[in-house]
Amino acid sequence: TQRRRLFPRNETETRNVATTQQQVGPVTNTNKQLDRIYFASCSFVTWQLLFLLFYNHCLSQVKFQQAREERKKLLTVAHKYIFDILAERLCLLPAAVEEFILDSPSSLANFDKFFAKGGCTTITFVYQEAEVPGIESGRSYPGTPKGGKTLRLFLANLSKTCLEGICCSFMRSRVEIPLTSENIHKEVCFSMIDARLGLLKGIRDAYSFLLPALDSHQNWGALDKIRHGEKIKKNFKYNMKYYLSTLDDLQMYSESTVHFKTVTDIDLSKLASLDDMKVVAANSDVVHQLEEILMQWYKQIKQVLIESNQLRKVDDSAGPLSELQHWQRMSWRFNSIVKHIKGQACKSVVMVLHISGSKVMKVWRELDSRITDHANEAKDNVKYLSILEKVCRPLYNTDPVTMMESVQNIINAIQMIFTVSSFYNTRERISALFIKVTNQMVTACRSYITDNGTCQIWDQDTEVIIKKIQTVCMNFKLKQSDMLAPRSAEFQTHFTEFMAKIQHLEVCDISFYKDFYKYRCKDKLYINVIRLL
Repeated sequence: TQRRRLFPRNETETRNVATTQQQVGPVTNTNKQLDRIYFASCSFVTWQLLFLLFYNHCLSQVKFQQAREERKKLLTVAHKYIFDILAERLCLLPAAVEEFILDSPSSLANFDKFFAKGGCTTITFVYQEAEVPGIESGRSYPGTPKGGKTLRLFLANLSKTCLEGICCSFMRSRVEIPLTSENIHKEVCFSMIDARLGLLKGIRDAYSFLLPALDSHQNWGALDKIRHGEKIKKNFKYNMKYYLSTLDDLQMYSESTVHFKTVTDIDLSKLASLDDMKVVAANSDVVHQLEEILMQWYKQIKQVLIESNQLRKVDDSAGPLSELQHWQRMSWRFNSIVKHIKGQACKSVVMVLHISGSKVMKVWRELDSRITDHANEAKDNVKYLSILEKVCRPLYNTDPVTMMESVQNIINAIQMIFTVSSFYNTRERISALFIKVTNQMVTACRSYITDNGTCQIWDQDTEVIIKKIQTVCMNFKLKQSDMLAPRSAEFQTHFTEFMAKIQHLEVCDISFYKDFYKYRCKDKLYINVIRLL
């Protein structure tokens, strides 16, 4: 028979139950006893099921704890060697590192592959927030909810892991022999990347020691004996510098990108046609929301314009390529803004507000025009300053003797920029660019005299240091005489106009500028020699 419910579902059923009770009479004591017996039996079955579940859980937990103890017994001195290094670099206790590694049932299998002959060449650990391991780890994490995250160390496959913390890697160069406790300290190399402030910055910081180490390294083995060894070493150092500068550029691009607030309250994908936009434009509440969104974007863009117009602080020793990097950063920033303005979301918002006749459209159009001008200026400056990147490279990776051969090319490139560029042809910018060129020349001379900063002038022989300074001075005087000598008609004609424009002086006898420049160069040389000492 179908059992009667003790409680009605709704008011209608309540009235029906009352009517039935009036017709049939009160519930008999027999029915009440049956209800109590039924609920008692249900409670017993429920408690029995809960007890079985708890019992199985305890059995599983004991089983996984035993498996964890078995894994712990398999640890060797080689494992402890890796644990000690991880503990030292991550500021953890070796026992804590060991517990983290034992959390994974397959952790020792990865170690076996790394230690074995012909095994893998790398084993990687990541220390960051991750999901709490389950019961299969053999231990619990009190205070952490199921599915929550906690800071822990674990073996990771970097192709499947989003690195947001610290990455520690052990690498072996030879797989012909197995790794043991006797040879692991000789065969294994360690590296660490701290990606807590960004992966690119972490990689850049991890390799920041490399260039000073290469500059101070004296013994290059077979390269010191072959004919082109010096050239190979210079090319290798230049490639490393270029690689690190590329990481800097990528980091700078990531930091320069403007991230606008995403619209979540309104589904802008539905504004696909003009009719849809007209329907939305007739809704005053939606229009008000879109105005608030557009004004948020307006404030973000205006803040970028304010920052770009501020007087930037420049390092006194900055070279000419720093100017290119600055305008690349500006170009990336304004291009990200232009990309957002031309995006479908921004176009839909602007179109709806335009149809509704919103008052915020006036200030938005003015801001759009200003952004377009700034983006064109940054793009034009990057276009012409990129010419300097090639001609200025000798200032960064050659000695003063070789560097002098490229000085004329640099001057010609700056002259061309001043003549052709639409935005960079101002006295202030060209003067600042020349100052940065001379800054890099002074830096190159200092690096030449001090052997790339590896030794002070007081630590070198007197004859050697005097010869280096004389070489710098002699090349400077020869280049000065060559630059001040009569030139072809093309350059001589433009040089007078060039000097008049950047100095805002009257065009007069060019010999005055030559004499002034000659004495000025002597003073500058004297000051730079003092700076070198």
